[in-house]
Amino acid sequence: MYGFDRQKTKQVAKQVAKAYVKQKAKSALIKFLMSKPGLIIAGVLLLILLILGSIQAFIEAGEISNRLDDEHNQKLQKDVIDIAREKSGTLLDYYGTDEDLALNAAWILSYYKYLQFMNKADIVDAKDFDEVAKEMAKQGIKSAVNQILPQWYIYRKVKGELADLAERMKPRFLYIKTERKTITTKLLHYSMPRTYSYTVSREVYNSETGKYETQTENKSQTVTVKWTEKIEITETQPIWLIVAADTIKQRYTFSYDINEYKRTYQNNTPQKTQKTKSQDLKLNFDPKRFIEKKDCLHASDPGIKSTFELKTNFDKAEKDLEPSTSSKTVETSPQTEEPPFSPESGATNVTSTNGEKKLDKEEILQVVETVPELSGQNPVGKEYERLEEMIKEDNPNEDIELAKSMIINTATSFMKGTKDMSWVFSQINDYMNAGGYVNCSYIPAQFLPMFKEAEKLMGIPYWFLAAVSYRESSFNPNAKVQNYEGYAVGIMQVQQKYWNSRVEAFKNAFPDVTITGDITNPRDQILIGTWTLYNAFKGMGIDPKTVDWQGDKWKEQTIPALAGYWMGISGAKKNDVPNNYAKTRSEYAPSLIAQAQLYKSIGEMLANPEIAKPVAGEMNITSPFGMRYHPIYHTWKMHTGIDIATTYGQPVFAVKDAVVKYAGWMSGYGKVIVLQAGNYEFYYAHLAEINVQQGQIVKKGDVLGGADSTGNSTGNHLHFEIRINGTPVDPLSILGNLQ
Repeated sequence: MYGFDRQKTKQVAKQVAKAYVKQKAKSALIKFLMSKPGLIIAGVLLLILLILGSIQAFIEAGEISNRLDDEHNQKLQKDVIDIAREKSGTLLDYYGTDEDLALNAAWILSYYKYLQFMNKADIVDAKDFDEVAKEMAKQGIKSAVNQILPQWYIYRKVKGELADLAERMKPRFLYIKTERKTITTKLLHYSMPRTYSYTVSREVYNSETGKYETQTENKSQTVTVKWTEKIEITETQPIWLIVAADTIKQRYTFSYDINEYKRTYQNNTPQKTQKTKSQDLKLNFDPKRFIEKKDCLHASDPGIKSTFELKTNFDKAEKDLEPSTSSKTVETSPQTEEPPFSPESGATNVTSTNGEKKLDKEEILQVVETVPELSGQNPVGKEYERLEEMIKEDNPNEDIELAKSMIINTATSFMKGTKDMSWVFSQINDYMNAGGYVNCSYIPAQFLPMFKEAEKLMGIPYWFLAAVSYRESSFNPNAKVQNYEGYAVGIMQVQQKYWNSRVEAFKNAFPDVTITGDITNPRDQILIGTWTLYNAFKGMGIDPKTVDWQGDKWKEQTIPALAGYWMGISGAKKNDVPNNYAKTRSEYAPSLIAQAQLYKSIGEMLANPEIAKPVAGEMNITSPFGMRYHPIYHTWKMHTGIDIATTYGQPVFAVKDAVVKYAGWMSGYGKVIVLQAGNYEFYYAHLAEINVQQGQIVKKGDVLGGADSTGNSTGNHLHFEIRINGTPVDPLSILGNLQ
């Protein structure tokens, strides 16, 4: 009937057996997974997958601030500074350090930020830095899986990567052994007693003998002999200059000046100091190698060679100063006698005996100090060449100029105080090269009277106006930014198209106030900008006089006016009011209000008579702490203290009980005093005279010396600096808290 197919039967049997085994294995696997060992193994495997996924997400995201909490982030920043100091050897601790090295930690962090981001955005095709910043902001990964990584793991990973980067960025530097020479010319006024002895003979009639007899009488007369001696005392002191051969920049050739400070005296009162450059020495070297010895050439005469001892490790250099040598040039003036010696007629056997010489008066005529200073460093070659080399090593196809812009702006952001490195979400200051301030803890002295004048006229506090100006232009009179209405111009960014009409309105409102109407005039910019803000207050229904400027309510009360100033009154009423000024609160007001609070607090602090200050009376701060356009080097550099305008010889005071750590000449700082109190160091630079000695204990309020303009300085002022554990901090953030 039906035939038996053996082959087919075998195939069916195999399939049935295979299905049975598969089912059996599946049941066994399910049973195992449901058991305790199975659950443990499955959990471990899942955890491993999650960790691997989060590590990958962390690497892709590359955002320090998104991965670390505030505590670990702050600790990381401090550790990076310590790493940078360690990699720099003793360089950052030694007096006279090149200011570029103060940025070393910022360079490390910024380059790390660049490395993390360079695969996240196609910056080769980007047009400018702002475009890159926006693209990076969009690509920030915020995934729950990223938070699984423990803080200690992230911290150690990031710190290790930063340490490796610090090793690559380790600066190369030189120690140049040279000398400082001081020639003091003095006029010494001497006196001494001189006793003249003589014999006087005369004929006397003797009545007993009836004859004239010769009588001899010994006499003496004491007079005061006075004379002057002009002497020159030459003191030669070995010193070391430290030169940064290479940080993130590359320097093939640099020069330093031998400056001569010549001060004349009148009645022991110093007159104006004359500063001249007597020599300009140049040193050529290969910055990729550590240099031990090299000849220096005088720029004025290349044929003359001066040998200097160069060392790359100061710890092995001689630290004992050679004894100073002195030489005298004596000019003895004709001696005068008071009263003049006038022996009697017929005196014989005249002799004289001198008494003990006495110095009546020491008169300083002139002091000439010849000091080598790093005041004229002139880098020759391509700036930031080392940075370019590093970028090419990590990404050969990179857009170098754009990458440099990213890194430099990141370092600037770090020094500005954006400690969480969130520069990609912040507005970059486009006006820096035109004279704005990257960091400004105090209102620039040249603008302060103008803000106070505006306050007097319109009732808006000077510190609030200054905050608006800093937010708008970083105090840059040349700032000019294009927007949908044309251009906003000047310190307070007044719209150019409305300038003339607002000038006319201001003149009508204040007919007694004279203004030029010039849109480039800083005073006019501030007055018209304040007038615009005043009308923003009024237009939003607020009288500036009713605002609680003394308390803290102003922070909320000014929001509508800020919206009106930022968007225009009609724009604010149309766009921001329905959202309770949400856009103004989130984008415009926060940094402005924080800056206003800073200016307000510092103003109140400096006005407090109980606060210890380095100078008496009002502190006229001409240059604040932070990045600034250097008046001598003509480049952006870190200003590690504050400059306070002074008169010559104005006393400077200890702000805290301390010990004098150093008192003498310091390259760049001129005559300087360094006080130490625990972890605090206080620097008083560019002094005229120093009234304390190293190791001396001083009390708060003690006079340390007098102000001047020695060292790298363009005029009389005190450079006052505070360092905590060797790191410069803003003195204005510390003075109010000193006990």
